[in-house]
Amino acid sequence: MAEKQEKEITKADVQNKSLGRHLGTTIRQLRLQHNLTIAAVAEKAGISRGMLSKIENSLAATSLETLEQLANALGVTLSKLFQNYNLPMGAAQLVTTVVVYLISQVLYSIIVILTPFLVSKFTLELM
Repeated sequence: MAEKQEKEITKADVQNKSLGRHLGTTIRQLRLQHNLTIAAVAEKAGISRGMLSKIENSLAATSLETLEQLANALGVTLSKLFQNYNLPMGAAQLVTTVVVYLISQVLYSIIVILTPFLVSKFTLELM
């Protein structure tokens, strides 16, 4: 059992490192394409130069908020940082399924909330 857990942790670590490597490389490429220094991007993003260097070299994980600040500093969208990241087979379909499910839940909630209001309004108009 513990051996299986260790394998799962290792797989997760590899995926996280792979994503970190992708994000770091993408941020560095965008920075260089825009002829920006680490200092300039770090200042615009509100982080230290050392932190940006660690992110670019995939030595530090960072929050989505920091990634958004970096994207803004580089003049790109947050999604641009994740563009071309290799998802495992089936991951795109899983994301699509989750998104469709979430949308259906939101629509269902709206219907549940609005139904009593609409029924009472329609009933009053008929009277």
